[in-house]
Amino acid sequence: MRQNRRNRTLEGLLTVNAVLLGVVAWTHLAERPLAPAAVAQDRTRPNEPFRFPNASAQRAEIVKELKDLKKAVEANTRMIEKGLVVEVSNLDEIEVTVEMPTPAGGDGGDGGD
Repeated sequence: MRQNRRNRTLEGLLTVNAVLLGVVAWTHLAERPLAPAAVAQDRTRPNEPFRFPNASAQRAEIVKELKDLKKAVEANTRMIEKGLVVEVSNLDEIEVTVEMPTPAGGDGGDGGD
C-alpha cells in the first residue's frame, strides 16, 4: 500500500514536471514567450484596460521630451551667458569666517630668517 502511494506521488510530480518542461520548450521553440518582457501593468491608471505598449509611440514621446529639454537648457545657457545679477538682501545677517591656508613649507612663506 505504501509503495503504491509513493508511485502515484512520483508519477504526479513527474507529470507536472513534464508539463512545465513542455511549456518552457514551447516558448523557446516558438521564439515567443507567453507574455512579452516589456508588458507591465500601469499602476498609475488601474481602471484602464490592458494594452500592449507601442514602442514607436514611446520613442516619439521620448524624442519630443528630449527636444523640449534641449530648448530649456539652451534658454538657460543664453540667460547665463548674458550675465546674472545677484543681489544679496540680507548681507548684514551673513557671517563670514575666513581661514588663511598655511603655505606648504609651514614657515609662513617669508623665505627664512
